[in-house]
Amino acid sequence: MRLDKELQLSDVVVFALLVIIFVSIFACGQKEKTIDELLALGQKSYDSGDYFEARSYFGRAVRKEPSNRYALYHLGRTYFAENMYDSSYATLSRVEKLYPGSREVNSVLHEVSARTGHYQAAINALMALSRAGDPIEQYYKQIAEYAFTDTIAHTAYYYYRKLIEAEPDSLNYYLRCAESAYYKDDVLSGIEVLKLALKRFGDRPQILSILGKYYSYIRAYPESERALRRLLQKDSSTVYQLQLATFLTFQEDQGKKREAYDMFSRLRAKTAQLNKIDSLISYLERELGIK
Repeated sequence: MRLDKELQLSDVVVFALLVIIFVSIFACGQKEKTIDELLALGQKSYDSGDYFEARSYFGRAVRKEPSNRYALYHLGRTYFAENMYDSSYATLSRVEKLYPGSREVNSVLHEVSARTGHYQAAINALMALSRAGDPIEQYYKQIAEYAFTDTIAHTAYYYYRKLIEAEPDSLNYYLRCAESAYYKDDVLSGIEVLKLALKRFGDRPQILSILGKYYSYIRAYPESERALRRLLQKDSSTVYQLQLATFLTFQEDQGKKREAYDMFSRLRAKTAQLNKIDSLISYLERELGIK
C-alpha cells in the first residue's frame, strides 16, 4: 500500500515536471513582438472597438520604448476613447512635450485638456493646430470660452473682441468681453464694449445694469444714474430701483441723496437686503441731517 502511494506521488511529480518543461519550451519558442507588431495589433483592436485590448498592446509598446511617439499617442487616444481623461491628458501632454506640434496629438489634446480643466493647455493645443495650418478664426470661440472659464482675462478679452468683429449679432460675446475687461482691471475697455452693445441691441436691461455698475467702479456716478434711469424705463424691478438708489447715494448733490433716501425707505419692505439698506439709510440720515 505504501509503495502504491509512493508510485502515485512519483507520477504526479513527473507529470508536473513535464508540464513545466512543455510550457518553458513553448514560451521560448514564442518570438517577442516588435514595436511595429504591437502597434499594428493595438490599432486593429482599436478599430474594432476593443479599447481594453488596444490599451494592453499600446501599453506594452510604451513599456518597450517609453519615448516612442506613436505608442504614446495611440495609448493617449485609447485612454480618451475609454473616458479615462486624466490618463489621456498625462500621456498626450508627454507626447507634445517630447515631439511638439503634432496635428494628430493636438487634435485630441485640446479636447481632453478642456475636459480635465487644463484650459491653458487646451488653448496651447489649438494654437499649435493653427500653426500647423488651420485658420485661427475657426478656433476663436473655443479659445475665448476656454480663457473665460479659466479667467485668463487678457486672452478672453482679445478673442471675444475678435468674435464681435466676426459675429456682431451675438450679445453674449459683448457681455463676456466686457466681463473679461473687468477681470483684467480695464473697466474703461469694458464700458467701451457695453456702449457698442447698446448701439447694436438698444436699451437692453442686462446691458444697462452692467454699464451702470462699471461706471460706479470708476466713481462716475452721474453716468451710472443715467444708465439706470434708461433701464427703469424698460424694467422697473425692485433690484434696479435699489441699484439706482445706491448710485444716487454717493453723489454730492443733496437732492440726489434725498431721492435715494426716499427710494430706500419705500423699497425697504420689498427686499431681503435689509442690512445693506439699513446701513445706507443710516449713512443718508447723517448726510441729510435727518433725526
